[in-house]
Amino acid sequence: FTGEVSVLGESGEVEVVELHQPTIARVSPTEITAYKKELAAFGEVLTAMNSKLGDAKSQVTEATNLVRGNAKAPLSLLAELRALELKLTAASEQLSGAPTPNKFKSSGNPSIQSRFGNARGGTFSAHGPTKTNRQQFAIAKEEFAEIEGGIRALLDQEVPAMMKKLDAAGIPWSKGRALPATNGR
Repeated sequence: FTGEVSVLGESGEVEVVELHQPTIARVSPTEITAYKKELAAFGEVLTAMNSKLGDAKSQVTEATNLVRGNAKAPLSLLAELRALELKLTAASEQLSGAPTPNKFKSSGNPSIQSRFGNARGGTFSAHGPTKTNRQQFAIAKEEFAEIEGGIRALLDQEVPAMMKKLDAAGIPWSKGRALPATNGR
């Protein structure tokens, strides 16, 4: 640039004001970061539990089909597998809600997953999580704490116990079960 510089006027102070005043008080970046970390940790547990429930339901479905196709299988296994399937479905619905709304288009109480989604909404705004976002997260954690032990027992004890029953009954191998023995090993 080879032009001339000219003074346009006297220098002075300028006051900058926001044109839009937020109606909700902003949360500090430190608080937002802490909230996001807590959400991420909780979300990881929800995702893992939902995944394990889905895997367990698939295992039970496959096992049920094998029992139905095995003429030597005790019929009592079908009833036990059905009961386990219903428990897994109920646990999944406690976490994520029913897959379809009822005929009145009412979803009932929000699921834990739904509340978690509402709580995450506060991470996308400039002012951080609102009181409602925080309340939804607190409720989700509280409701989860009430059912977590039961779901863990279902996944860590009941499903493996059923798989062992299938092994003992001589039902052909299916996902989620110990590898079958070969040549007497």
